[in-house]
Amino acid sequence: GILDFDFDAVVSGEGSADKPSPEIYLKAFAELGVEPGEAVVFEDSENGLAAARAAGARCVSRPSAPARPAAGRRPSAPRLPACSRRRRKA
Repeated sequence: GILDFDFDAVVSGEGSADKPSPEIYLKAFAELGVEPGEAVVFEDSENGLAAARAAGARCVSRPSAPARPAAGRRPSAPRLPACSRRRRKA
C-alpha cells in the first residue's frame, strides 16, 4: 500500500479540527520543517482548498473521480474553485 513507501512524515488528521480549518496542514508543515509558503498542497475538495489557502500554502485542485452516472445520463466532472486568483501568463 501507500504506506510501504518512505515518507519524511506521515501526519494524521486524528485529533485535529476538520477542514476547512488549516490545522492539519500547519501540523504537517511543522513536522516537515517547511514554511507554508514553501509548500504545495494537492486537494480534491472545496473544504481542503479552503484549508490549504488558510494555511498559506500554494495548492493544486484535482476533483475526485466522478461517481458513475445513472443509466442513460451523461457523466460530469465536479468543478472546484481556483486555488489562486493569479492567472497564469500566456
